[in-house]
Amino acid sequence: MSEQKNIGVVVLAAGSSRRMGEPKQLLPYDSSVLLQHELQKVKELQLAFSVVVLGANASQILQHIDVEGFEVVENTEWEEGIASSIRAGLKACEQHRPELEGVLIVLGDQPRIQAQQLHQIVCADSELVAASYAGQVGVPAYFGRRYFSELKQLTGDRGAKAVLMSHSHEIKMIEIPEAAMDIDTRQQYEEVLKQHRIDSK
Repeated sequence: MSEQKNIGVVVLAAGSSRRMGEPKQLLPYDSSVLLQHELQKVKELQLAFSVVVLGANASQILQHIDVEGFEVVENTEWEEGIASSIRAGLKACEQHRPELEGVLIVLGDQPRIQAQQLHQIVCADSELVAASYAGQVGVPAYFGRRYFSELKQLTGDRGAKAVLMSHSHEIKMIEIPEAAMDIDTRQQYEEVLKQHRIDSK
């Protein structure tokens, strides 16, 4: 993937990790920490513009994360829910790179998804592309410019999936079973680590 593709990416990592009891962005993963692992995958895509949205614990996270190559957006409205981070990330994309053709939305807590799978999404040659897993569709997902207005109208805990479901007949789906697993609890974290150890053998 080269910058000529003219696609942006927004990494959503503003949550408070309330159920985890500590910032999950800084949980050890592989040889790094969770959010650093996610940012490294995104950097491999070499997209035209990259944003990471932080919120709760932003100053603490920034002390431990290398954000070179990313526009850091601090979402002061993170308590509203994930929609506020989507809006903040899109706003940064439109302010800095108004010519972008579309945006890839990635969660900061899906470490089992590989860079190659993200590459499949942005290279799918469709205006609306989403991960397919366990009979569902969701993020990571690519949204062409014509969907930006709907993303910016999201509120509360209504995430990008709400826009996907409004246009379910338009989605090009990429099978990514790993998208079914994100990290909100200690149990989920331990399960992800277990799977990672198995995959690494």
